[in-house]
Amino acid sequence: MAEAMTIRDLDAAVADVAPERRGHVLAQVSDLFVRDAALYCDDEIALFDDVIGRLVAQIEVEARILLAQRLAKVANAPRTVIRMLAFDDCAEVAGPVLTHSERLDEPSLIEKRGPRASGISSRSRAGACSPSPSPTC
Repeated sequence: MAEAMTIRDLDAAVADVAPERRGHVLAQVSDLFVRDAALYCDDEIALFDDVIGRLVAQIEVEARILLAQRLAKVANAPRTVIRMLAFDDCAEVAGPVLTHSERLDEPSLIEKRGPRASGISSRSRAGACSPSPSPTC
């Protein structure tokens, strides 16, 4: 429960983060999530989803690429964030998530078909995936 309070404190603080610090804050929050991802309950993951989602919407592409690479293989990654990254206009952001994330549901994958379909087509239900091409944004 103590960690949940820390996460709630972060959530409250996100609204006041200066634009030049958002990437740094995102790295800290995602580090906290990835470090203990297997221990979080659904409510805690939903809180991370909210906090990370707010930051993702306001950061530069390089930070989104790093986040996508980190979260793509996390079994219980925040669903809304994963969907945001999968639908990102930059293929370098969307690619790792489309290729590796088990958190994307079938309707999302079907909806996403289009310019980055190569990332989708390289997915494997068994979990072994081949890397997708990483065109520049």
